[in-house]
Amino acid sequence: MTQPYSVIDLVAILPFGALRALRTFRFLRLACLLRAFKLARYSSGISGYADELKKRSYELTMLALVSAGSILLGAILIFTVEKPFNARIGTFVDALWWSTVTMITVGYGDVYPVTSQGRLIAAFLMLSSVSIVGAIGGLITSTVLQRIETLREGRVERLTLKDHIVFCGWTPSARKAAESLAELGILDSQKLVVLTEQKMPEDDYMLKLKGDFTRPRSLRKVNIEDAATVIVFHETAEDVSHEMADRKALITTLQIESMNRDVHTVTEVFDPANFETVQRKIRGDEVLSKEELDAGLLLNAIEQPGGIPRVVYELSNVTGASVRSVPKGELLPEKAAPPKTIRQLEEALLEHQKPVTLLGYADWNGDVHLNPRGDAKLDEAEHLMVVAEGDVWR
Repeated sequence: MTQPYSVIDLVAILPFGALRALRTFRFLRLACLLRAFKLARYSSGISGYADELKKRSYELTMLALVSAGSILLGAILIFTVEKPFNARIGTFVDALWWSTVTMITVGYGDVYPVTSQGRLIAAFLMLSSVSIVGAIGGLITSTVLQRIETLREGRVERLTLKDHIVFCGWTPSARKAAESLAELGILDSQKLVVLTEQKMPEDDYMLKLKGDFTRPRSLRKVNIEDAATVIVFHETAEDVSHEMADRKALITTLQIESMNRDVHTVTEVFDPANFETVQRKIRGDEVLSKEELDAGLLLNAIEQPGGIPRVVYELSNVTGASVRSVPKGELLPEKAAPPKTIRQLEEALLEHQKPVTLLGYADWNGDVHLNPRGDAKLDEAEHLMVVAEGDVWR
C-alpha cells in the first residue's frame, strides 16, 4: 500500500462526489489522470528508455543546474535594471517569470524590458537558452536513437522474459527449427531469443541478441536463469572448425547447466565422441549429432523434452550407421508407387534393396512415434526416422 502506484490507484478511485465530506477536495479528481503513469509499468520499451536516460543522469543534472542558474541570474539582473523604469516588473516574481519564459524560448510578451541594459540582458539570455535547451534536446534525442540502435543490433543489458526458448548460435538447422516453431504457433505462447555473433535476417517472430554465447555475461543477457529450453547449435564459421565449434558447444552447455539446473538443454555436436561428455560429465539433457539429425528431430526435442531415445545414439556409435530424419518421399525412387502404410514402405525398401531400417516417424504435430504398427498410415508422417548405411537417398 505504501508503493507509489498503490497511492495513485487509491487517490484515483476515491468517491469525491458521493461523500459530502470529500466535496471540498473535488479538485483531486484530476488525480485520475495519474493513471496514465501506470502504463510505464507494463511497457518494457518505456522502461528501457528510462534506463537509458538514467545513464545520462549526470549530464542531464549538470544541464539542469546550468539552466536554473541562468534563469536565476537573468531574473536578478533584469529586476535590478528594470524595476525603477518598468511597471511590468514590479516584483522579483515578475522578473523570475520573464527570465523563465525567455530561457525556454517561449516569450509570451506580457513582460518585456524597456531599457537598453535590460534588452542586452534579454539578448544574452536568449543566446544562452538556444545553446542550453538545444544541448538538453540533443542529449535526449541521442539517448532515444541509441536505444533504438541497441534494439536493432541486439545489444541489450538484460531481458526480462520467462519460460522462453533460447537458441545459442545460428545455423541452417536453427533457421528451420525457428520457422517450424513459428508455423506451429509455438512462438505465440513462448518467445524465441537467438544469441549469436552471426548476421541474421530480419524476422518478427524472434528476438536477436548479438554476443558470444560461451560467455556467462551474454547468457545472463538472455535471462538464461528463467529460460525453459536452450538449444546449443554447432555453429561454424570461416575461422571456426568443427572441433572448435564442438568445444564451444560443450563450454556453453556447461555454463548453462551451472546457471540453471532446471532448464532443458539440447546440444548439437559434430563428433559422436562428445555424446558421453555432454550427458555424463556436463549432465546436459539431450545431445544431437550434427551429421545425423536434422531440424525435424530438433523440433521434437524442443516440443517433447527427452523424446529422442539413447538407442539412436547407440545405433550410430556401434554400427557406424547414419541415423537421420528424412521426408517420407526421399527414400524411394521418384517412379516408385508411393506407399500408404508403414508395412508397404518396409516392403518397398526391401524391393528396391535400400539398406534402411525404419525406427519410426514424426507426425505433423511434431510427435515422434517409435516402432509404429504396420498398418499405420503414412499420411500422418511428416518425417521418417531411419538408420541407414551410406548414401541411400534417391
